[in-house]
Amino acid sequence: MAAAANIVINDGQGSPAAHTFVPARKDGMKVDYDERTTPHTPAGFYTIAISSTAPQSKSPVVRCKISLAMPLESYDSVTGLYSYPTTARFNIDVLVPTSATSAQRADVYAYLKNLMAHATVQSLIKDLDAPF
Repeated sequence: MAAAANIVINDGQGSPAAHTFVPARKDGMKVDYDERTTPHTPAGFYTIAISSTAPQSKSPVVRCKISLAMPLESYDSVTGLYSYPTTARFNIDVLVPTSATSAQRADVYAYLKNLMAHATVQSLIKDLDAPF
């Protein structure tokens, strides 16, 4: 198992900025990471959670879960306070058979990465343009 280390991800702005997610909590096989510089209050911390089941269990698959939550900040110019009324999020749930070879696991990863980079998926999320 890899040690929990910082995860740096660029945002989607015109001049992308790097955001560092730092390991913040561990609960069993799940590690939570916080990005604490973007929001104005702790309620707005962006969080990533990464977990997996143990490959030695009796299950025929290893379940890998990855999630990201981005509270959307709102500023009240009257009170001068920030709030986070909504959250954008994604959840990825990957089931990898314990019998999968290294090459097959590499394919699973490549399909996931390339699907997320595909123009159809980008248009769906960035432009709310669903395929028909």
